[in-house]
Amino acid sequence: MSFPDSAGALIARGRLVWSFGLRGPAVERQAVLRWSGAQWLAASLALALFALLAVVRWQMNGAVVPWDSKNHFYPMFRHLADGLARGEIPFWNPWHFGGHPAIADPQSLIFTPTMFVFAWLAPGASMQTFDTVVFAHLLGGAFGVLGIFARRGWRWEGAILAGMIFMLGGPAASRLQHTGIIISYAWLPLAILTLEITLRSEEHTSELQSHSFISYAVFCLKKK
Repeated sequence: MSFPDSAGALIARGRLVWSFGLRGPAVERQAVLRWSGAQWLAASLALALFALLAVVRWQMNGAVVPWDSKNHFYPMFRHLADGLARGEIPFWNPWHFGGHPAIADPQSLIFTPTMFVFAWLAPGASMQTFDTVVFAHLLGGAFGVLGIFARRGWRWEGAILAGMIFMLGGPAASRLQHTGIIISYAWLPLAILTLEITLRSEEHTSELQSHSFISYAVFCLKKK
């Protein structure tokens, strides 16, 4: 058997599996361990339950994410929400820095689709509700971690642990006050997953998805 130029290999059920080869032959991928539907469901429910317990504990303590999250991002969110409630998109913020071009500032959340929709649907959201929606982005990223593990044939139990660490590990926990960084961090696994799919696919749809996720993650990263 010839060894393709690959970025990594693993052993699954006694067989050599090339899990992330950029130029490996397609026949090698037939040996990758496939997740069953039950394993997908168990991993997804485990992460969702873990995230739910974390949010409930947070809500019961009456805590909110401090510092930049409430000094900057929450007022920006409420200004956006108030503008949408009046039927306008607030390109100018007269209250911030004595007058601020919100449309020129990525931290205004105008160009963050998930937060824009949230501001439109819940203009009077409390600080805790705001935090919960930001946390929900981390759950979406954890599902992206599941996708990466499944695509590479890695065990689903490890994917659950990796997803939990992704949601509440050091990189996320130490930056919770920086809403823009948390949102971009949450999109990173989906960007990696769609990029990997694009490298393996000749379909333009996959390429468009990959470019969309990567562009959005980079754009959100510029918010801090």
